[in-house]
Amino acid sequence: MDLTLVCRTAPASELKQALQDLDILHILCFADGRFTPQSAAAWMERYFCSDADEIAARSAVLTDVQAHCTGEVFEQAIETLRALREENDKFQRALSRISEVLYSWRRMTAYVRCIDTFAGLFPEAEYTSDRICALSRFFCALAESPETQACRRTLAQMDALLKLPDYIYLGVNVKEDGSPQELGILGEARGEAPINALLCPKDHEAPSASLGPEFMYNSNLYGFHFDEYISRSLEKQWKNVLAKAKKLLGEAPLVQMEALLALEEPLDFYLVGLRCSECYTTRGYSLCRPQFDREGGFRATDIKYPELILHQEGIRGNDIRLSPSDAVIITGANHSGKTSYLKTLGQGYLLAQLGFFVPAASLSLTPVTGIYTLFSAGEDDSMNASRMGVEIRKLTAILNNAGPSDLVLLNEPMTSTNPVEAVSICADLSRHFLSKGITHLLVTHLYDIYFLLKVRLSAEERTHLRSLITESHYDEATHRMIHHYRLWEAEPEGNSYARETAASFGVTLRDMLAGDDLLQQAVDFCQAHNDHTVYEKEDSHGLSDLG
Repeated sequence: MDLTLVCRTAPASELKQALQDLDILHILCFADGRFTPQSAAAWMERYFCSDADEIAARSAVLTDVQAHCTGEVFEQAIETLRALREENDKFQRALSRISEVLYSWRRMTAYVRCIDTFAGLFPEAEYTSDRICALSRFFCALAESPETQACRRTLAQMDALLKLPDYIYLGVNVKEDGSPQELGILGEARGEAPINALLCPKDHEAPSASLGPEFMYNSNLYGFHFDEYISRSLEKQWKNVLAKAKKLLGEAPLVQMEALLALEEPLDFYLVGLRCSECYTTRGYSLCRPQFDREGGFRATDIKYPELILHQEGIRGNDIRLSPSDAVIITGANHSGKTSYLKTLGQGYLLAQLGFFVPAASLSLTPVTGIYTLFSAGEDDSMNASRMGVEIRKLTAILNNAGPSDLVLLNEPMTSTNPVEAVSICADLSRHFLSKGITHLLVTHLYDIYFLLKVRLSAEERTHLRSLITESHYDEATHRMIHHYRLWEAEPEGNSYARETAASFGVTLRDMLAGDDLLQQAVDFCQAHNDHTVYEKEDSHGLSDLG
């Protein structure tokens, strides 16, 4: 029986930026309070997987776990494994005969409790996952094994043999400096209220029961003396009992101990997956188990922005179709959902390639080896590079490392340079990715990138060029853009972006047509660039927004 997780990851440096840009860490921190952004990033880097068979196996396990228990119940079961590991560690560090017996006893108790808990959690039944089937058989067989039955008998005998006191009363003679000189056990008590402390810790307000002058007992200085003395005294008083207990505990071996301890990590992984799923189901969202498309790409219907729907209501879903080597240019008005679409796709990939469920009606994909992202950057914190310099450094890393099995997501690149240069640079980037067969999406307001690519690409390359635009309409009555946060496939319009930009300065389309100065500026701009422009519509020699 082996639940070992196969983790075939991209190098951490290649995934780290994507985890930050795509906000996937917010989902893990929201779902599981044990995570910090730093620990969530390390966890994702460890478990992100590109092996379709491994991902399918994980999803099957999560299906069975969700069908049989809640996150709370599953966590309680895993706690028995953690308790077993802790008691085993204490047993390995035991330094005295009495501590060896006590921790051996406690370890056996945790061992039996763990086995019985998981045997009850996954009884022998039909499961969809081979791993859960094996886990069920393992625990059911272990629960009924002669060795575990022997452990149960031993625990019953230990309860009768060794009755540990709840309280021990000590008599102490101390030196002038307050350190213990002579100690004696005056008595033991079970289930009784303790008497006033003979020696009081510094922060203890109860009066001392000492017959001599009172002094404050410093546990940091003297605690070890008391612990050592108590241990030696009990070993003397219980010498015969401890010998019998050690022999009794040694006659009941804890079989499969290493296999049990090895289950804690993979089961904790599925606990995170279960908690993530419950975050969505408790908010009323349905989830789908990711399927795998051997032909490549990503297909999703009604997929919702995973991180956003944890915090906001009324979020609409989108359909996503992405084929291998696609070059997708996404344009539209500001705040119309372009970046959200990019993050929806990226988070969908990351969740699915963990083997987790995704908030969508359906989803199928071919796993990617790595995800590279470039989101419009600020200046370098060290002030050693400009905003443009930061972007160039990141782009260089992507160009040097990304391959055909990777996914590249670019969000508003080159916004720190002038539009003409930005269009040319972005088009060259897209051509490079197309030549290497690298699937990539580019969110931009520079819709001329698409038309430049149409002119420059070969016929074969143009079959991979796609344009998505956000669905919006302009309300003439209010002079506002109305966004629907859906994307559809069509050539860029440019109108929505231009109108919204003009409206932000208090200029409407009617003002532009009626204003001679503004109109002349537009004409002059067109004339100045007409002879040299390379980003043209197929049937026009003017700029795409004026053609």
